[in-house]
Amino acid sequence: MIEAVIDPNEPPLPPNVTAKQALHFAKALGRGTQGAGKIAMTVASDTVRETI
Repeated sequence: MIEAVIDPNEPPLPPNVTAKQALHFAKALGRGTQGAGKIAMTVASDTVRETI
């Protein structure tokens, strides 16, 4: 058994995202995904954190 704390706004993404995948992800968020703003902020902050 594993006990873990997770972020519900962290989308499951592959380690290397292609431009096509990113485009489809953005379109899905724009179509009315519940919590899209929070998910987008989480992805953006993760990207910044990985770049630094």
